Amino acid sequence: MRQRKMFVGVIFLSIMLSFMLVVTPAARPSTSDHNNWSLSADRDRDDSGSQNRYKVCKQNNRPVKCPTVSTGGGTTGVAVTVTFDVPGAALTWAMGINSADAIVGFYQDTTASAAYHGFLHQGTSYTTGFTTVDVPGSILTYVQGINDLGDIVGIYEDNTGMTHGFLHHGTDYTQGYLVINVPGADCCISPNGIANDGTIAGTYGGKGHIHGFMHKGTDLTTGYSAVDATSATDTILNAVDRTDGVVGYFFDQNGGSHGFAQRSGVLSTVDTPSTLVPAPIAGTTQLYGTNSLGVMVGYYLDSAFQYDAFQAQGTTFKMITLGTGNIVFAYGVNENGDVVGEVYNSATAKYHGFAIIAATSTTATGRTGRGDDNDKNQHRDNDNNENGEGGSH
Repeated sequence: MRQRKMFVGVIFLSIMLSFMLVVTPAARPSTSDHNNWSLSADRDRDDSGSQNRYKVCKQNNRPVKCPTVSTGGGTTGVAVTVTFDVPGAALTWAMGINSADAIVGFYQDTTASAAYHGFLHQGTSYTTGFTTVDVPGSILTYVQGINDLGDIVGIYEDNTGMTHGFLHHGTDYTQGYLVINVPGADCCISPNGIANDGTIAGTYGGKGHIHGFMHKGTDLTTGYSAVDATSATDTILNAVDRTDGVVGYFFDQNGGSHGFAQRSGVLSTVDTPSTLVPAPIAGTTQLYGTNSLGVMVGYYLDSAFQYDAFQAQGTTFKMITLGTGNIVFAYGVNENGDVVGEVYNSATAKYHGFAIIAATSTTATGRTGRGDDNDKNQHRDNDNNENGEGGSH
C-alpha cells in the first residue's frame, strides 16, 4: 500500500517519472518537528538589481560565471559536461544546483531494500565530494532544491508511510530538519525549490487536485499561498528564483501538460515549439528549473515517443543531449546557466546524474555552496559590486 501511495504521488508531484520508481524504503533514526527557522542577521538577501544581473556581470568582469543560454559551443564554451553516480548507488538523480555549483538530488542504494537517500555534492571531482542526506526517523529522503546559502528542501517518508516536506539550513545533516506541512493539504507535500531569501516553492494535494504553493516568512505554520494555472486541473510548481519568478507545469482538461512561468505576477504558458528537432508531441512540455534571467529547463515527449531535454530563454530553445542512445531529463539551472538532471542509459538500463558546467574565469573565488562564512561574504561582495558599491575581486 505504501508503494502504491508513493508511486501515485510522484507521478503528479514530479518527483520522478512514473516508470522510474517502485519505492522499497529502509528504516532510519528520529526527526525534529520544529516549525520555525530564521536567517541570521548577517545572512544577506538578494539585491534589488537582480533583473540586470547579466549586464552588470559583464560590465564588472566579476570573478564568477556569467549566465548564458548555451549547452555547448557558445561564447563561453563548456568547461565540464559529466555524468556521475553517488559512490555505491544503483541509480542517481540530480535535481538542483546553486551558483557555487553545489548539486543536490537523491539516489537508490544497492541494499536488498533498495532504499532512497538524498545527497549533496560539492567540488570539481564527480567521483568524490558526496554527502548523504537522510532526515532522522525517515525511511526515504529526496533532496529537491538548494539555494546559494546552502539551504535545502525536499521530502521524506516517515515510518508510518506518510510523506512530509522538509527544510534544512546549516552544515550538520544529522539534525536540524524542519517539517513543512502546508495547511489544508490532504497529502503529497513536496517542497521543490528555495530562493536565497528563503521563499519556498512546491506542490501539494488537496480536494482531489494538485496545487502549487509558495511560502514566505520564517514561520513554517503560516505564510503559504496557492499557485494554480488558469484552466488547469492540476498545477505542479517546481522552482523559484531570486526575483520570485517561478516555473512548473500544469495539466489541461484533456490531460495534456504545459510548462508555465510566472514573473512579476504574470503567468505565461510555455510550450516547446514544433520547430524543435526531434519534434515535440503537443501537450507534453514540463518545466523544472529557472533562474532570474528567465533561463528555464525541462523536457518534452517527442514524436518518436522519447523524452528530450531542453533549455530555453524567451523564444530561444536549445536541446540538451548527452551522447547517443541516452534519454535526458533536465531538472535544475543556476544563475550561471549551469544545468543538472538525469540521463537514462538505455544500453545499461541505469539512471545517472549529469552536470553541464559552463566555463569560468581562472580568477574565480572558491565557494562551497553550504552557507558558511565564505559563501555569505562572497555573495554579499557580488551583490555590492552589482549595486556599484565597494567590493573588489
